[in-house]
Amino acid sequence: REYASQPVSLVGAVVQPGIYQIKGQKYLLDMVAMAQGLTGAAGNTIQVTRRGRSVDGQPVPAASSGIIRIDVEALFEQGKTELNIPIYAGDVINVLQAGSIFVVGELNSPNQYILRNGRNVTVTQAVALGGGFSPDAKASDSMIIRIHVDGTREEIPVDPERIFQGEADDIAMLPNDILFIPASKAKPALRRILDVSIGVATAVATYGLR
Repeated sequence: REYASQPVSLVGAVVQPGIYQIKGQKYLLDMVAMAQGLTGAAGNTIQVTRRGRSVDGQPVPAASSGIIRIDVEALFEQGKTELNIPIYAGDVINVLQAGSIFVVGELNSPNQYILRNGRNVTVTQAVALGGGFSPDAKASDSMIIRIHVDGTREEIPVDPERIFQGEADDIAMLPNDILFIPASKAKPALRRILDVSIGVATAVATYGLR
């Protein structure tokens, strides 16, 4: 009767988010299956918010309630069964969405790319995602534009060609980073596209909009 009267909420990057009535003991993987699995936008963290219960489901003062974070890759791909935690009535399961990076400028396929399962990519991988350099690219003047949570902007010079040649370290890109590959000649349209990407990345980094 207690399980039937207190639902479990499943939200975020699942195929069928919603409120599920559970009967009997359920585990995290059971709940994900009930929601028809994760979507392609899922990140690498599942957040279980437990109010008024301890990790083992026993009633505790509200002040002791908390958030349990589960690593998606460790649970689904590495098979760490201890992460398949029991789910109790009243839990809220939130599958956090993956971050993304922006690849902008003189590439064959500039775009915004989702970091699947929360896995970051390097500069050379980002260039590959963007389909490689266009004939007008001036790769030596490339930069990573990094937006911090307080809205401040950092510009990190990179030279992908030197990285490809083994003359410089490959740099890991973080969620909301923008890799900008300029043109050998000034192109106002590229600047406008870059400004739009910076605006989107800033909104996501500072307000969590996506």
